[in-house]
Amino acid sequence: VPIVNLGVAPTVIVANPTLGYKSLADIIKSPPTKPLTVGVPVGSAQVYWLREFVKVYPQIKIIEVPFKSGGDVLVNVIGGHVDIGIGSAIGAASFAAENKLVILTTLSTQKSSLIPGITTPREQGIKFEHDTVGFAQLMIWASPASDKGAVESFRHRFLAWSKTQEAQNLFNRIDLSFDSRTADKPEIVIKKLLKR
Repeated sequence: VPIVNLGVAPTVIVANPTLGYKSLADIIKSPPTKPLTVGVPVGSAQVYWLREFVKVYPQIKIIEVPFKSGGDVLVNVIGGHVDIGIGSAIGAASFAAENKLVILTTLSTQKSSLIPGITTPREQGIKFEHDTVGFAQLMIWASPASDKGAVESFRHRFLAWSKTQEAQNLFNRIDLSFDSRTADKPEIVIKKLLKR
């Protein structure tokens, strides 16, 4: 059950470091001989970006592997279960700092302050018109079996904290576009996303 809508964060394409790729352009220049396994979050708009991308660059063969979330994708890239994946920059940045994965690009038309050294596909010289779907919707969820009073208490405390300067500084540092107008209405955001 969604309890807080956090907002949107940049999306990235990541790779297992053992592949040796440092950017998406590297994959185009030296495509692997076997298809790349690509972890994708189920229902993610970035999947369509990926499908269009491989149409433009047919030398890159992929096999899509669906996962429940971007977090699951990142863990499976790190574990070597898939070669590359799509996930949130918020999760990927800490793993990249520990050299557990490599961020190949951000799926945005602008650089992210969270990952300032990571270039966009366009900056890498990749000619591709579909490069504006680079954000992930983030929410805090609770199990339907959770104590309703505890969930509501957490929700109220989080929403109160989100208005503090400490919270705003954190949201800015991790490049999260927190929207206080929709924070307490995650179900409305989900309905809008499902209509797309």
